[in-house]
Amino acid sequence: MRKYQSISYSLLFIIISLFQVANLHPKPPRLTIVFIIDQLPYQTLINLYPHLRSGLKFFMDNGVNYVNTYVPHARPSTATAHVGLNTGTYAKDHGIIFNLWFDQQTNTMVESDNDTAVNAAVFSPEGIYDYGKSAHYIMVDGLSDQFVLQSKPDAPHQAVSIALKSRSAIGTANKLGKAIWFDDKTGFFTSSKAYFDKFPDWLQTFNKEKKINQLSHVQWKPAYPLDSPAYNFNRIVNYTYAKSTGLVGEVIPIEKQKSTPYQLFCRTPHANQLIFDLAREYVSNYMQQKPNNHLLLWVCLSSLDKVGHEYGPERIEAIDMLYHLDQQITHFINAIQKMIDPQEILFALTADHGTSPIVELLYEEGISFARRINEQQFIDQINSHIKNKYSVTDFVKALQLPNLYLDQSILDSFSPDTQKLIITDLKNFLRQQPGIKQVWTYEELHRACFSAQEIEDYFKKQLFLGRSGSLIIQVHPYVYLISEEKGADHVSPYNYDTHVPLILYQQGKLGRKKIIERVWLLQLA
Repeated sequence: MRKYQSISYSLLFIIISLFQVANLHPKPPRLTIVFIIDQLPYQTLINLYPHLRSGLKFFMDNGVNYVNTYVPHARPSTATAHVGLNTGTYAKDHGIIFNLWFDQQTNTMVESDNDTAVNAAVFSPEGIYDYGKSAHYIMVDGLSDQFVLQSKPDAPHQAVSIALKSRSAIGTANKLGKAIWFDDKTGFFTSSKAYFDKFPDWLQTFNKEKKINQLSHVQWKPAYPLDSPAYNFNRIVNYTYAKSTGLVGEVIPIEKQKSTPYQLFCRTPHANQLIFDLAREYVSNYMQQKPNNHLLLWVCLSSLDKVGHEYGPERIEAIDMLYHLDQQITHFINAIQKMIDPQEILFALTADHGTSPIVELLYEEGISFARRINEQQFIDQINSHIKNKYSVTDFVKALQLPNLYLDQSILDSFSPDTQKLIITDLKNFLRQQPGIKQVWTYEELHRACFSAQEIEDYFKKQLFLGRSGSLIIQVHPYVYLISEEKGADHVSPYNYDTHVPLILYQQGKLGRKKIIERVWLLQLA
């Protein structure tokens, strides 16, 4: 009972505080814009604050700032958090436990936004692709759906999400909103038949006018002179454990010989600017058609996540990306406020998750328990252990931390008593491995009771029958159990991965308030 009281108290505090700063003003905004910055820990904003000059600084100085906002996810991810932001529910309810999961029936990995071409074909420049994208794996409705359902003949309501990643756009648009994302194969924005009967003319016009598909290169110019104090951080140009060489200050090619030519482009500030340009175009076209049009606009900014994985959050690519975002947000807000009365616009700025520094660098600094565990070697160790003791091969089907998927058909070939023995033996074996803190079966975790503030509760709330693994693994802090040999990731329930910004601002109604009580990111919905 205590955990529900804690959640209810936090939600009540949010509602009360908003009414206090809004002076009980009853009129809702015509335009609500939610900026979601992929892979932005709150601590990073604090670290960079002295060097921020524009949009991010404006939000921190002038918004209602929930400084203790946490993502209640055992493994934070883009899909899980974007759906959570839109629905206000945990993965145990909405079903999106990660960006992808293993399907025991088909013996394949399933992406969170996948669908068939029959139901939701994705648009290509020549027509449609042979695959689909939709929200059909999302098991509940959300803000976007309910916002659209508020439409009246004289006051239409639309919800639109614009993103680099399809799972970001689809997770926030859900069923009734419109999801639009960047196709890194073609350089065009696209969508699917789940959202539009035919490819929108206005979007086709935007794609043609931007001519991204005609680019041969872009250049990443740093936001400040490179000798500025803004770049005076340790390890900012240490690429020892990065996946590739640096991009800041470089001319970056569009690699048209590759299957995804715009992959490097998406790691630059130019990609974020493209998202802002399309968002501005949509606001201009829709909001100025009729004075009573209402719009919920999700602006999903993923370039920081892309460089974060590649280089780590302390490299100059991640830091300079935020300096550019700082400027881009201000330019975007200024443009929007020239179209719409600023008092009719509600802004929210948040992130889907944080990230950790590259663990090898932490180890070199003296964090002795920081480590990287190779995912395939870990699977091989488990399979070898089970083979030696029980004479079966390939017992592990897949691993997507925290989910370990076992071959149920192999288990079923043993008696119930032997099955229990195998599972107990495997749990004990896993707990003895360096970096592993705890292991549960699905059933054990489902039955367990934790308070809402306990990290273990994050794991329980990310369970979903048929999508979660046979065993659920918790790693120690600063442990990567992943396939990548270099780069950074967000794989844990600890503060560096789960403490994120949440700031609201509406001119004359919401602003200049700091909320120190702990809240959950999902409470935005």
